[in-house]
Amino acid sequence: MEEKKEDVTTPIPIDRQWISKLLQKYPNPNSMRNDKALVVAPMVDQSDLPFRMLARRYGANLCFTPMIHSRLLTEVESYRRKFLVQRRDDDRPLIAQLCGSDPDLVLEAARMLEPYVDG
Repeated sequence: MEEKKEDVTTPIPIDRQWISKLLQKYPNPNSMRNDKALVVAPMVDQSDLPFRMLARRYGANLCFTPMIHSRLLTEVESYRRKFLVQRRDDDRPLIAQLCGSDPDLVLEAARMLEPYVDG
């Protein structure tokens, strides 16, 4: 029996207000504007928690994690401990960025990160 493939050409509906909703849900008291995203751009090995907290102190209201390697996250316990930390209300909203070449591992890593990030 042939496996039925999912149609990847049909666009998935996206809530275009999701960032605005996150900013309203988690306002940064240090930010001059909570109606617009003041984003700390993602940086490999630089967007860790202390840097994000410093950026938030100076008004950033949306931050990214460092680049997270999907295979390492799913297979290496010490790597997992580095990124799967307790969620902090003062580090929200937080967007994760993943890399990887295996779609199944990227999906597994995204599911592991989902409880800790907002997107």
